[in-house]
Amino acid sequence: MDADAGYVEPDAAPSAPPISPTQRRESVPALQSAIAPARTVTVPDSRVEFVPYEATVIGTPEDIDTLQRDRRVQQLVRESLDDAIEFEGPIEIDRLLRLVHSRFGVQRVSAGRKQLMIKFIPKGYRVTRFGGTRFYWPSHLDPDAWRGFRRSQDSTDRKFDEIAPEEIANAILAARRQGRARDVDELHQVARDLGYGRITENIKSIIDRAVSSAL
Repeated sequence: MDADAGYVEPDAAPSAPPISPTQRRESVPALQSAIAPARTVTVPDSRVEFVPYEATVIGTPEDIDTLQRDRRVQQLVRESLDDAIEFEGPIEIDRLLRLVHSRFGVQRVSAGRKQLMIKFIPKGYRVTRFGGTRFYWPSHLDPDAWRGFRRSQDSTDRKFDEIAPEEIANAILAARRQGRARDVDELHQVARDLGYGRITENIKSIIDRAVSSAL
């Protein structure tokens, strides 16, 4: 997945509510300190169940067709983007856009629709980048300090490449600290801790890249 291809970070979100610029950070947190086996962490593990955002229908595809010019639809979209980020973040951008479009009955999202909706993501959210895509973080979580990770109750709840690398790093750290990760078994243990019983080549590649980026 290469969500950055074709994406242009907008200069401004039309009529977006003001948020302090000090809240926004575009840099990827240093995973090295989270991954390194020698690190001493005093924050307890925080594994919780992943709860998917419930994309209830609030509009129609025809509404989305008017997004460029209809202020009412623009406000609905902004609020939905806000809700999804705050409820499910860190959330991968393609997933975010797909969930909000589904609130308007749109299941197949074209590149043009994505590009337009990106302009309405409210400013102020922390953004981290990994593997050609980006993740939006809710206001109550700091990517640098968070040590939690979420276990998917069903592997279909979210794709593995929709998991923020910080979550993967935290799962690896927890497995190592608890002595549950041993060399080759580490990949399988981390995948299980995140709710994925079968490790595919794609999952292995994502975990490997998350580790490599931290070393």
